[in-house]
Amino acid sequence: MIKPLSSPRKSKQLKCKIDIIDNFVTEPGGFTPGSVLTLAAPAGTGKTQLLLQVLSKLEQQEYRVLYASSEETTDQLSTTCERIGTSNVPLVNEADLTKLLDKMMHLDIIVIDSLNVLNVSTETAIKSICVAAKQNNCVAIVVCHM
Repeated sequence: MIKPLSSPRKSKQLKCKIDIIDNFVTEPGGFTPGSVLTLAAPAGTGKTQLLLQVLSKLEQQEYRVLYASSEETTDQLSTTCERIGTSNVPLVNEADLTKLLDKMMHLDIIVIDSLNVLNVSTETAIKSICVAAKQNNCVAIVVCHM
């Protein structure tokens, strides 16, 4: 379940407390609110596990997080979460871009997995996600499969 808006929106960079991510993958200091990042790699390389771990660390700091998958069911993702110890991450199975953009109003960070399966063209999805991220001061990480 997504946390209510009662907590103040954080405007500083989001640090997941995984050094390699905070210091080298993102801008030094963490994820910048309103930014959009892309993670592209072949299937089976651990994208989902990595991003679930990042969201888990952020959720532990009371950031509002969501992992939205349009490919894996929430049951499949829950099994992965249990296996890697990230059961605190809210999960949703959703391919409707409009619904995902609406959820961004209530989040600090969202993972959208994957761009390839959303119900709109890639160009429309990228433009819409960028606009929504900036408007809502929400970090969006978009997964692409190679």
